[in-house]
Amino acid sequence: MKRKNIYIYFSLLIMTIGILVISSNYLQTKIEKAFNNMNLKLLAYNDQVERENVTEDMINDELFTDIPKDTCTDCENKKEETKKTTSKVTYNYIGKLIIPKLKLERGFVSKDSKYNNIYYGLQLHKVSEFPNVSGGNMIFLSHSGNCWQCYFRYLYKLTVGDECYVEYQGVKYKYIIKNIYNKPKIGKIAIDRDYSKTTLTLITCAHDNDKEQTVYIAELV
Repeated sequence: MKRKNIYIYFSLLIMTIGILVISSNYLQTKIEKAFNNMNLKLLAYNDQVERENVTEDMINDELFTDIPKDTCTDCENKKEETKKTTSKVTYNYIGKLIIPKLKLERGFVSKDSKYNNIYYGLQLHKVSEFPNVSGGNMIFLSHSGNCWQCYFRYLYKLTVGDECYVEYQGVKYKYIIKNIYNKPKIGKIAIDRDYSKTTLTLITCAHDNDKEQTVYIAELV
């Protein structure tokens, strides 16, 4: 009888150990699965945050290509060629840029005109939007040296708060300079602006600096 009881106790012990082992494996599997799910959710969250941060960073960083890197020495070399050409040209201006402080008034042609080129004066960048586009950005390029077509030669005198105007389709739009900064001259440039504002951007070579370009950001009043 005692031997039989010993067998029963031993069997129960084995069964208990087996149940504990099985339960332990089950719990371990459940725990690992829970941790894996938590890790996946955390990775997904971090990835989402990273994407949101990148998007947020990009909001105020428009990157434009095809910004002329050449200097006004290059502009002078083309002086006679372009001057002979322009003397025979009747421009079809679609609007005018006006900067009272600099006594600058200069017409501009459409983006698809062959004379929409920095060597003929003002160049309206190909991604520009017109002042009647809410939140748009109108971008002008011009040289800042002493050549005859260097219409931005005195742009360095502008300060935050100065006024600029654009006449387009019979309407005169008023802008106020809000930001001025320099960027390296590498053939592309970051336009740091408020996307909720309708903007005018002026870009030219930095004053007394051959390695940088200056960006002037003005917002529509």
